[in-house]
Amino acid sequence: MAFKALKSTNMLRADQKEDAMTLLGNVEAKDEVASEHQTWPAHIWKFRWFIAALVVSNLTTLFTMMDYARNHYSLDFRNQVDAVYGGKVNRDLSLRRFDRFHFHLNSEYTAPPSEKVERAWADFGIWLPHFILPKSLGPTFGLNNSHYWIPEETHGTEGYPVVPEMIHQLHCLNSIRKSLYYNHEYYAEKSTQAGEEMDESFMKAHLNHCVDALRERLLCLADVGVTPFLWRDEEGRTMPDFETEHKCHDHNAVISWWKDHAIPLKQSDVRVLPPPEAVLHPEEEFF
Repeated sequence: MAFKALKSTNMLRADQKEDAMTLLGNVEAKDEVASEHQTWPAHIWKFRWFIAALVVSNLTTLFTMMDYARNHYSLDFRNQVDAVYGGKVNRDLSLRRFDRFHFHLNSEYTAPPSEKVERAWADFGIWLPHFILPKSLGPTFGLNNSHYWIPEETHGTEGYPVVPEMIHQLHCLNSIRKSLYYNHEYYAEKSTQAGEEMDESFMKAHLNHCVDALRERLLCLADVGVTPFLWRDEEGRTMPDFETEHKCHDHNAVISWWKDHAIPLKQSDVRVLPPPEAVLHPEEEFF
């Protein structure tokens, strides 16, 4: 009987142990489920932070590449353009198809000399004198005490009188046009009538400067586009095809800005004596 009682006691203890293990297992399982519920939001936030970091990294790379492209594949000095024009002049490139050559047709810029042709060239703003580059921006353009500057009381802004390069280049091209042998007589007579005869040696020097200035600019651009040829007839004669597409800046945007900011011609005839700190360049450097 004692043996049976002991056996029953052992069985009872085994059952109790099994129940305890089952209960413990249930508790652990519940703890695991609770732990999973607690860590799932943390996983979500980690994923969100990962995505955010990835987006920031990609944007940083994109902007770095864009800035690199602007500085290495654009002809603009970005710091100069941003400092002066401040996003007010569109510098985006667009496709433009150039004109085809026609033997009997002239553009409004190459027509025989007339007041109409003069107005067409004047519309570029080539007769406006300059705008005032604030003196604080001088170092951005490499300007220093060698360069002519005017005090604030002259035009309301202390700075350097400057001209956009495009305007100077158009001025040079127009000067060469006027001096072509078939245009020269018209403009020489017009200058005589206006009492504006120019010394011939100075005129030659000016035109030679213009030819060199345009030569340097064309070589700087080093355009690698191609000029193809068109068939003309069955005998194999050809003609250059100049009606090709080019990537161009918006010249009208530059001209519009220039006209809005240039000093009026009647206000430009001002001579300012150099201050003591000015660096002078004697005539021997130029004549």
